[in-house]
Amino acid sequence: MSWPGGERYPQLLRTPTHRWWKPLLGLLLATVVLVVGGVGVVLAAVLVAALTGAQDPFAEEALSADTPLGLLTVNLTILMIVPAALLAVLVVHRESPGWL
Repeated sequence: MSWPGGERYPQLLRTPTHRWWKPLLGLLLATVVLVVGGVGVVLAAVLVAALTGAQDPFAEEALSADTPLGLLTVNLTILMIVPAALLAVLVVHRESPGWL
């Protein structure tokens, strides 16, 4: 399938401003955003577990995916992939994130 400029989907970021290092920098930025966001989500979940007093918030089972809070934490951490990818396309490639 071709897109407006005739490129195939995997090559949409190969614009005239494309450089070999931009995909690597975008991947690095997305990874950093994902790690920082994931740590933030986990810290927020530990804080919620501590405030609700359900159990020891630092226990290994506290954020298990078998509990509602653990499942929410896992899903929010996975959800962080979307803003990380959007930010990488906007900041590094300076393209419309609509192509994602």
